[in-house]
Amino acid sequence: MDKGFINKKYPAIKNKWLCYGKAALYIFDNGKEFWSDDLKQVLADLEANHAFNPVKKPWFKAKAERRFGTINKQFLEKQKGKTFNSIREREDYDPKENAVVTFEVLIEVVYQWIIDVFQVSPHGKEQIIPNVTWKESEKEYPPVVIEPERLKIIINKTCESKLTKGGLTRDYIRYDSEELAAYRSKIGSCQTKYKVDEDDLGYIYVFNKNTRKYFKVSAVDARNNGLRQCQHEAHKKHAKRQVGSKINYDAIIQARIDLNRRVEKMCLKFWKLLQILFL
Repeated sequence: MDKGFINKKYPAIKNKWLCYGKAALYIFDNGKEFWSDDLKQVLADLEANHAFNPVKKPWFKAKAERRFGTINKQFLEKQKGKTFNSIREREDYDPKENAVVTFEVLIEVVYQWIIDVFQVSPHGKEQIIPNVTWKESEKEYPPVVIEPERLKIIINKTCESKLTKGGLTRDYIRYDSEELAAYRSKIGSCQTKYKVDEDDLGYIYVFNKNTRKYFKVSAVDARNNGLRQCQHEAHKKHAKRQVGSKINYDAIIQARIDLNRRVEKMCLKFWKLLQILFL
């Protein structure tokens, strides 16, 4: 994405982070998360190619490794609160006690170092300045931009369920709309691909095979708006303890109500304790 937001959020930063756009090729490490079906689907939606770094051959990604080293040596190692490679090096130094910046401030100064120092300074034998190289390169290879809304959709988790008269059901939550019903009338009952935002289970994005685009479908029960997947997992776990194998949507909703009541009671007790101690 374009990084203009950085200068708006941190006006003290003088230069701009020029780099943005979709890459033609993404090269990944061999971590388990990079072999996932979700990542393959995202790359397919982006129409981007990918490859993997050979196992146990770090020299194939020497530039990336050196870049981490540069950030450590030129910037992070000078900061108070740093950690060490070994206990012997650390001795009596306590990183937590010596830390002087919050995480938010750390993010700002990292941005500032990248944009106002690294990107505008010469590097290597060729004395390449990243910002200058970018400006020269984008004339020949204009960056490919992905619309923010489309990107927001395609980076979500990819799922499949059977589309029926009642819509689509995922993890006990049912989704339906007039647009989904109209789509079903054209393609019939079949396995249908959609995207799920695990930070908000109140809606999904269904893939239309005919238009090759996604459209938004809300959950039938509005109580799922803003519900996170991790919360939903906790509710299901609690419901299973209550009803065992008879778990269903109603049991999950009841579990959610029970857990919310518990939290409210705990908050009330904590507030009363604070009043006793400090008021």
